[in-house]
Amino acid sequence: MGGSSSQLIDPEDLALYEECTYFTKKEIRKVKLLFNKVIKDTSANAIPKTDILDMPQLRQNPFKERIFHVFAQGNEGMDFDDFLDMVSVFSESAPRDVKAEYAFRIYAFHNEPFLHKKDLTKVLDCLCGKVGSQQDTGSSSLSKAERDTICKNIMKEADLDGDNKISLSEFQHVVSRSPDFVSNFHIRFI
Repeated sequence: MGGSSSQLIDPEDLALYEECTYFTKKEIRKVKLLFNKVIKDTSANAIPKTDILDMPQLRQNPFKERIFHVFAQGNEGMDFDDFLDMVSVFSESAPRDVKAEYAFRIYAFHNEPFLHKKDLTKVLDCLCGKVGSQQDTGSSSLSKAERDTICKNIMKEADLDGDNKISLSEFQHVVSRSPDFVSNFHIRFI
């Protein structure tokens, strides 16, 4: 599909984007306008990583680096296809299973098909600050003992087969019992 930063989207590409995302043609055009607004070098086909991470919608997100890593096909930037995928997954229209799969990939810091204790630890560090550090709010992070207890409890609840790791299906099972997940795994881009 068209990864160019041109203002218009080819009608064939627009139809394909509509099939592959959770957006209408009108919403896809809005995403294209946002893409064109964020891209500073109009001759480039991708938004550089630094510009993606500095978007108001991601700037304060503790997972912004992981979000970029999961959605960017190239490490240098996001082309329109990558950008559209990201915006679509974080939209209100994306279904729970799709959101759960991408949340799982974002939380899998070691890029493995399972979440291990080390991934859960990094998730908690992103949310609460690293052990012994101060958050921007000035409040203390979790102690090592608190973090270890939380990780142990998550594993106990989510690791259904007892193999000391959480698979995508186990993660989806946990998410299915969380009524707020879909509304919380949402970033308003358009």
